[in-house]
Amino acid sequence: MFYYSIFGLNFSSEIELPMLKYMAQPSHIDVTIQLGSTPEKLDNPTDERVTYQAKEGEFLMYFKFNPVRFYIKNGDSITIDRGESEDWDFIRLFLLAPVVGALLHQRRVIPLHAGGVVIDGEAVLLSGHSGAGKSTTTAAFKQKGYQLMADDVAVIHNNEAGEPMVEPGVPFVKLWKESFGVLEKEVPTEGRIREQIEKYFVPIDDIAPKALPIKRIYILEKSNSITEPQIKNLSSIETVHQLRLGTYRYYFLIGLGGENEHFKTAFNLGHQGMVKHLIRPEIYPVNKLIEFIEADLKA
Repeated sequence: MFYYSIFGLNFSSEIELPMLKYMAQPSHIDVTIQLGSTPEKLDNPTDERVTYQAKEGEFLMYFKFNPVRFYIKNGDSITIDRGESEDWDFIRLFLLAPVVGALLHQRRVIPLHAGGVVIDGEAVLLSGHSGAGKSTTTAAFKQKGYQLMADDVAVIHNNEAGEPMVEPGVPFVKLWKESFGVLEKEVPTEGRIREQIEKYFVPIDDIAPKALPIKRIYILEKSNSITEPQIKNLSSIETVHQLRLGTYRYYFLIGLGGENEHFKTAFNLGHQGMVKHLIRPEIYPVNKLIEFIEADLKA
């Protein structure tokens, strides 16, 4: 058995996940990952798509091109039926992305597509559409000496006092080949996410060890009509819309439920003025963008 901690949850796993950090057996387990048989289909699913079925407390994922199946139940159990597949890279990739994403939705937290760093003891998150520069900017903050909070997915929830918090993410960043040029770093010779994709796992040694309060969430957007970054404050309803767009696989909630909880958490973030729209020029030095964000945080 292998043990890992990601997104504030302790996992026990029958399969090794070498891109994560090993840990000693913890005093409690939040999620179990095991190999076994999964249902062929769910009874009376609320939502059914090409690759999954979902209903309250249950999620079944399958593929036309691969015999692997995943069954996620009650936010605390993942069963992997690999059939005859020996493609462990495929299994691990989907396990740590949409499968864990479905599990997080079952637990009624927000898995936001975002990178994030720690600034003055609080979390600053960078969200936005694919290609907006989330991972590149996050990695540049890391290069400047800031501690990583999350890359790709940042898990948001309210603590017992109702304060928005972010849990530590996975101990690596995922960067496209082009990002290494922006960061003036060499493209690695190993660590590709998949053989045919020029995106790489880059390990991070000093990820934040515990949940932290949110200082700011920036919704990044590129524009070719400006020459300097601009910031717009968002209303509570605008925040709800933007965080819905930025939530990892938000449409899973159609079957799993949880849309009301998502709305309440997002509305609260907007009500507290924690979310801003950051529009940046299409071509703009990443170090200058970081200086712009640092200045905004001090304003």
